[in-house]
Amino acid sequence: MAEKRSSLRSQQREFTRARFIDAGLETFEEVGFHDATIDMITKRAGANRSTFYLHFKDKTDLMLAANERISPERKDTMRMINEMDDPSFKVFRAWIDRMARDWEEDHKIYEAIVQAQLTEPSIAQKNYEVVCDDLTGYLSRFKGKKRDEAANRLQMFMMQFEMFFYTTICECAETPSSLALDTLADLGLYTLFYKTRN
Repeated sequence: MAEKRSSLRSQQREFTRARFIDAGLETFEEVGFHDATIDMITKRAGANRSTFYLHFKDKTDLMLAANERISPERKDTMRMINEMDDPSFKVFRAWIDRMARDWEEDHKIYEAIVQAQLTEPSIAQKNYEVVCDDLTGYLSRFKGKKRDEAANRLQMFMMQFEMFFYTTICECAETPSSLALDTLADLGLYTLFYKTRN
């Protein structure tokens, strides 16, 4: 009986935590990371501040916890790199197009994530670690120092396309031009696969 009560408490705790994460993501999407407050999040979750602080230190801690819940589609898109062995420009360009579509569809939450990353290094580091976890198939092709170099190149490319999409889609509310996406594909193809278009 005591074990059942413990299990129910644990389930309740997980449910409450998940409710805060959902409320946090909705709030970040609505007003951005910087303008979101704990009061906004707790009100949306139907809870109080003291309950929030049982689960999270602050909104940065909540964003870190939410990382795994953000855009499963984006994770699926990122993982496509694991299947690319020697991609043609056409294949890699199609991947860039899919990334651009993901950003356009979920631009509000991506905007909040980039805002958070720019001011909270722990969030930027966590996002990078998640990407490396998602791309273990790609990174497993490299050993020792070469793997560290590959992970570094991956991080550099991620920063390039995130800032490009953030500036174009979020800040300027524009659809990236075909020429710009071609250039991004050229950069990624060379950075990740040491290939050029021709």
